[in-house]
Amino acid sequence: MERTWSRRNKTREDRSSSKLANKFNFIAKKLLKRLQQLDAVVYPWLTELWNKVLDLYPLPPGTDIISADIVVQSSSEKLHSQSNPFYASLMSNERVTAIDHFQDVRLVKFNISGSSISYSPGDVVMIAPKNSMETVNDFISHMKLKTDDYFTLQQNDPVENYLDINSVPRRSFFELMCLFSEDELEKEKLKEFCTAEGQEELYSYCNRVKRSILEVLQDFPHTSSNIPFEYFFDLIPALQPRAFSIASSQQAYPEELHILMAVVEYKTKLYKPRRGVCSTWLAGLNPSDNVDKVYVQHRIKENGEYIWQLLNDKGASFYVAGNAKQMPDNVKDAVTEIVKIYGHFTSEEADIYIRKLEQNRRYQSETWS
Repeated sequence: MERTWSRRNKTREDRSSSKLANKFNFIAKKLLKRLQQLDAVVYPWLTELWNKVLDLYPLPPGTDIISADIVVQSSSEKLHSQSNPFYASLMSNERVTAIDHFQDVRLVKFNISGSSISYSPGDVVMIAPKNSMETVNDFISHMKLKTDDYFTLQQNDPVENYLDINSVPRRSFFELMCLFSEDELEKEKLKEFCTAEGQEELYSYCNRVKRSILEVLQDFPHTSSNIPFEYFFDLIPALQPRAFSIASSQQAYPEELHILMAVVEYKTKLYKPRRGVCSTWLAGLNPSDNVDKVYVQHRIKENGEYIWQLLNDKGASFYVAGNAKQMPDNVKDAVTEIVKIYGHFTSEEADIYIRKLEQNRRYQSETWS
């Protein structure tokens, strides 16, 4: 992850950060160094392990292990994953339990046409949620973040889409907090949470009542106000996708994907009810919130045959300029697709065609963060 950070008055934070740099992750660095020293032992052991595995579970007839000297041909097709998600549009969000029923259960339908996603009974779908604006605003207010603080992140808004401020913190969270604490009472309590003797109290404070990272930061105001901005991403984990069982059959709904989910909300001893980040976010969505947006790659595909004629018959050049997030790759994929379709090429031949355009400077990109 690439990020930059700017503050006008950061001299004190820089000095503090430099003092902490040698202490931070000391154990992990020691462990990594030891593992690197063991490389000479691990590789022979792995070789022997796989030989034993093959003795117990031989390969099927007609198959063999791919030699390390062979370069495996990678597929040009980009599969959807956490780093390459498919942005499905919401079709409907219907409550299936009565209004007076204690549990809010929703049938949520997504449009997955054009995604090449296939699924079978028993499969799950991973959905990346957003934090609620209430907790986002509370975090920004408490941490006294300023609008002129900036950095570069390969995802969108970091607080809403990236920082898991509603998760229950682990002990490592308190260990890092302790390094930045200058308040005597808060530092003493943080140190106690980091000891073996303090684990039962830490469990009661955090895990038993599901106290969130945001609430812990609010409980330690002097310490949290002393945390340098650039350490947020070490202190707070990334917001992870949630798994939901798929509740539809692709044979019956080939262009749709349904989930049946319960909206998570329950009480603990804390004043505010605990709410599931993803189920609460999904329950608040309306189909009108997901109106299909039309981007340049969509227009390229709509005019695919005409663009192919310009490129192949007229010797046209293709120039891409704009934001360097997903747009350049999406545009290039669209152009590659029309070259493949209208040029009657294979995926590999289409990739070679695009590379030749680039080599001849007929396909150029000028993008920025």
